[in-house]
Amino acid sequence: MTAILAGEPLDERLDALLAGRPDALLEPFALYRELRERGRAHVQGQGQGQVILVTHYEDVKLVVRDAERFSNLALVAGPRIDEARTQMADNELVAFDDVTAFCANFPSRADGAQHIRLRSAAHRAFTPGRIAAMEQPIRELLDRLLAPLSTDEPIDFIEKVAFRLPLLVVADLLGVPHEDAEMIHRWSIALGASTGATVGEPFLAAQGSLEEFRGYVDLLIERSRERTGTDLVSLMLGADLTHDELAALFVQILFAGHETTTTLISAGLVELLGAPDQWRALGREPTLAPNAVEELLRLVSPSQFISRLAVVDTKFGDTHVREGTTVLAVLAAANRDPEVFPEPDRLDLRRPDLAKQLAFGFGPHFCLGGPLARLEARIVFEELSRRYPDASLASDKLEWTGSAMLRRLVDLLVRLGTRRP
Repeated sequence: MTAILAGEPLDERLDALLAGRPDALLEPFALYRELRERGRAHVQGQGQGQVILVTHYEDVKLVVRDAERFSNLALVAGPRIDEARTQMADNELVAFDDVTAFCANFPSRADGAQHIRLRSAAHRAFTPGRIAAMEQPIRELLDRLLAPLSTDEPIDFIEKVAFRLPLLVVADLLGVPHEDAEMIHRWSIALGASTGATVGEPFLAAQGSLEEFRGYVDLLIERSRERTGTDLVSLMLGADLTHDELAALFVQILFAGHETTTTLISAGLVELLGAPDQWRALGREPTLAPNAVEELLRLVSPSQFISRLAVVDTKFGDTHVREGTTVLAVLAAANRDPEVFPEPDRLDLRRPDLAKQLAFGFGPHFCLGGPLARLEARIVFEELSRRYPDASLASDKLEWTGSAMLRRLVDLLVRLGTRRP
């Protein structure tokens, strides 16, 4: 598969990306760079379906941070959503409304007092003490996943480790049996493909998966209600949430708790193995691992952009943004802004100022699961680089799928090589 043809007009390339076309998902960063170099903002589309993309670091940070001027409801409301609904067949419209209505209960899709209340409940899963206590169990789980892997033959690292580790970690967090992991992953893939989409087809698959997902979570909640204890599910049952809000919270933790981490680990490994000097340096100096994770978050940006709804008229450079317009704050472009990160397309595990990267957002909607994702990625990259200094990509043909917001690798063939004791 090849990337988008350079000769296509920019708006057509951007339409292809926002539609989740696989060839567009392959290499979106060059397109983001072109948008950034053209100006402060880019107007895409016309009428109700119009969106404004901001790609400069300071503008992206402003949109993500300023909840007073930029509402978090862009995925469930506004002219762009209204326009998208008019283009859908009846069954697609039903699916779209079902999925968006349920996902409107996610903490990440709420504003104001509702956001504070939902986020407070979700925080129970991600307290610093709970995250710190997970380090040793994560290391033990990674040991079990790596032990049976071939060191000579290519393996699909996503199937064997990159999706399985974060999913089993979040399953343990909520007391979900490991044998249910594949099922949850399948539902999550369908839900992820619909995230940020404005065409109807992905929502048909998401609707069926979400129905099964909700049923599963309802059973999880019911089992917890029947027993007493201090497990995390029981603690969340004590939060001030409706049943739909509680179910949505568990769905989001199970979905978001592994989907973006899988992309960070798999796409991050592609970057590391593509720079053998950096890979060997990490293996020799494990103290580089925390900085390596930040650099890979910057380069990979597991969530490519964040959607916001302009609450008031505003302006980026010469571009006027009217109230009610959808604004796409492109995290992946901000993280490669050369004004903030010199030589932004180069992997540098010793890069300074990485605290500025915006992969997990910024401000009131900063990703709650960020500390857990950082911990998992650090352990994986530490252990892999130490144990397999000769690891290499077994194929340079990468295929991406998902959505423009949450792109993911289909597979990742890796040859681990001789294992160091």
